[in-house]
Amino acid sequence: MSASQQQGLHSIVSHSHVNNIALTSYSETRSVSVVTYAELFQRVQTASQLIQSRGIQEDQLVGIVTDMTGEFCVSVLAALATTCSFVYIDPTLPKQRIREMLLKLCPAVLMIQNDFLELCGWVKDFCGSVLAISPDFSCKLTLANPSFAANSYPNIEYVMFTSGSTYHPESVRVPRKCAYDNVQSIGERLQITPSDRCVLASPGSFDPCIVEMFAAWNAGASLHAFPMSAHRSPEKLVRLMQLIKPTVLQCSPSLLYMMASCTC
Repeated sequence: MSASQQQGLHSIVSHSHVNNIALTSYSETRSVSVVTYAELFQRVQTASQLIQSRGIQEDQLVGIVTDMTGEFCVSVLAALATTCSFVYIDPTLPKQRIREMLLKLCPAVLMIQNDFLELCGWVKDFCGSVLAISPDFSCKLTLANPSFAANSYPNIEYVMFTSGSTYHPESVRVPRKCAYDNVQSIGERLQITPSDRCVLASPGSFDPCIVEMFAAWNAGASLHAFPMSAHRSPEKLVRLMQLIKPTVLQCSPSLLYMMASCTC
């Protein structure tokens, strides 16, 4: 069965609540962006069309280099909407480790948040295409290399990296069907409704973030996304929780323990 015949996570995003708030994104500068499902679909379509215009084929890999805010969410959906796989690359990782990851994976294109372009000096060594993502979720091409021989990832939804017992990054490929079934199963147990406020509490390098995103969107609920600084600071995360008063929170036990220990 080809990738286009298999159900991907993008297919479970609700189309029944287009006027509901799909995403509320909080930036490092404390600005807040609110996007309905209809607006989210439009921005994803624009980004996915740009990916396709670069000749990116289904089953190829899209690298995502963003903060854990709206840019991350739109990039993930755009990659999956083109039946590509995606991998999240934390821009704060050491340059050598990022180079090793790119060398192992050979993604066809990188989607990089505008704010990180100057910080990511390793981009000049990348042989594929680079798309810069603006705060309004629009994209523009900054580097193109259509002759680059990217790897193929048949029936893979996304790739995660783990160091295991060594410092060397090892990739884990998550099949499309496994990702889809996992989100559906956990979403049913959480019983999320369109009126719920959910939180993207996990970093992009930790795959519970996929469940947090798509379980919310499958139900037509609102997802709240915070910058990486909040993910690294339980105190800041708690203050944001107090602001939005979420009704659904799925996170690791360690993060929950740290938030419970805060004296905010």
